[in-house]
Amino acid sequence: MKHGISLLLACALALPVLAQEPAETDPFPTGEIVDPVACLADPSQTYALYLPAGYSAERQWPVLLVFDPRARGTAAAEIFLEGAREHGWLILSSNNTRSDSSWQPNVKAVNAMLPELGGRWAVDPERVYAAGFSGGAHVAWSVGVETQRLAGVISSGGRVDPAWMVDEIPFASYGTVGTTDFNHAGMHTVDEHFGSRGAPHRLEVFEGPHRWLSSEMATEAIGWMEVVAMRQGRRPVDRAVAARLLAADLERAAELEVAGRVVAAFARYRAIVRTYAGWPEVEPFDVSAASERVAALEGSKELRAERKERRRWDLYEQGYRQRLGQTIARIRDVDQPMPTGRVLRELEIGRLQKQLEKGGYAAVAAERMLETAYTQTAFYLMRDFLGSQQNKRAAVVLEVATEIKPEQPGPWYNLACARAREGEKKEALEALRRAVDQGYTNFEQIRADPDLQSLHDEDGWAEIVG
Repeated sequence: MKHGISLLLACALALPVLAQEPAETDPFPTGEIVDPVACLADPSQTYALYLPAGYSAERQWPVLLVFDPRARGTAAAEIFLEGAREHGWLILSSNNTRSDSSWQPNVKAVNAMLPELGGRWAVDPERVYAAGFSGGAHVAWSVGVETQRLAGVISSGGRVDPAWMVDEIPFASYGTVGTTDFNHAGMHTVDEHFGSRGAPHRLEVFEGPHRWLSSEMATEAIGWMEVVAMRQGRRPVDRAVAARLLAADLERAAELEVAGRVVAAFARYRAIVRTYAGWPEVEPFDVSAASERVAALEGSKELRAERKERRRWDLYEQGYRQRLGQTIARIRDVDQPMPTGRVLRELEIGRLQKQLEKGGYAAVAAERMLETAYTQTAFYLMRDFLGSQQNKRAAVVLEVATEIKPEQPGPWYNLACARAREGEKKEALEALRRAVDQGYTNFEQIRADPDLQSLHDEDGWAEIVG
């Protein structure tokens, strides 16, 4: 996602609006998600709304702004629904934020949504939060940096960018990322940067690829924000709530340790100490158990061995990303498309696939590198080459993508389009057949796609679309 346009217009709108009395009188139901709700400032912008049970304008409530990179307002809101119910948060989840395109739709969405806070809904101006996945995380971080009004950001699968790698981080950060997410290293770098600037921060790693955090983890993230708000004086201290969250945190850390995930357990124990130690001044919470496990694990052979293995493969992955960038530059710049075999060799696809069989962190790192190569070939390069009618180059990168993930129908379908554009009808039909075999079922799209029109009279077409 390219930023080009600032969100500063949203800042100008947000500051005075938050001080206003809420004006909303429409009878919206509480305790359930309502979608769509049109923004008062710009009715073309809508969001999915959740009002807690018992909501009224007689008090101020915490609110979570949610930014999904594919404009899926309800689906994104549902991730945070359980946590919002438990802690009494409003949710406003945009139906208009986008990733991998112009930054302008996000500016428009933010500018329309921020006036809803305080101007329409009874929102606590000290407890405005944002959440986002991938490019949506970039929106959330940008709003936090530029408005200086967010209390916290919950993010999934974001990457490094100068727009939020600044010295003043005014919000608490709860980051999450999958073990095989191509933005895995980026999320670690962002978390370390936020922590080095004094922001309350936490990073949790889940098993899986580039995706939103789970509903369970989202509930935990909201609970963590509640504890941070107590520490910062943004809400009254509730010892019972904090103690319950601390006990659950300790239990999850112990489960990780029993499962042999010593790096994850160590990180969680350390986060517990950072969150609860020395607070409140009167009758502080007992974090001695977490402190003892931090000390014990820090000197353990298991942690040292796993850290050594991780450093080895993290360094290899860092070099691989550099080599990937160099290969992509050559694919883009050469007068003739690079042969598929050469691209596969330069991207080490066969070697990485063999590394998957080794297990352990080596396999996790290999899967992450393959995910990175797949994302570049199946999406970014494909999109650019097909969009600019560079069909032969599109076919090459799509053949690489089908080698990495032959079970995915999308690259096979796009490969069929690229081959048909070049008049390679036999090859196009074979790619289309593979797409259908792997689960592509949008036959209306197949029949109507102008890229495939030249195949309609070919032997095999009727069998595929029938």
